[in-house]
Amino acid sequence: MNEKLEDLKIVKNVLDKLKVKFFLNYGTLLGAYRDGDFLESDNDIDLGIFGNERREEILEELKKQGFYLREGKDNGNICVDRKTHFDIHLFTLKGDEYLCVLSNCKFPKEFDKLEKIIFKGLIFFVPGKTEKYLEMSYGDWRNKDNKKQTSFCY
Repeated sequence: MNEKLEDLKIVKNVLDKLKVKFFLNYGTLLGAYRDGDFLESDNDIDLGIFGNERREEILEELKKQGFYLREGKDNGNICVDRKTHFDIHLFTLKGDEYLCVLSNCKFPKEFDKLEKIIFKGLIFFVPGKTEKYLEMSYGDWRNKDNKKQTSFCY
């Protein structure tokens, strides 16, 4: 099994066990939605969670599974490594958008009604109006040669 998928399954199991609703985001979402696979050029897995009140509990459970906090990356989100880098963005509602805890990422409220997709044989949540979200993030997201990065992080 691919290392990214193995680690994603572990993180999914931890979050599901804790009953924490999370969603695929950024490059992970793009690859899963467009290609049904991880992007070859993407070296991490991006997830999102609404709220930050369970950060320490999530971190503790991930550590039990062999994950460790990424050196120099404690920005209030959950940035952990095992075999794969994970950036788990914790979004808090501020006005008409969600903002990441202590970082510069945002998530427009219009996409917070999450939808389900099947990726690698597992059910995951993704932002609502996924194609519009991807268009706002990447422009022509269907074009695999498009190298634009998401506009939601600065």
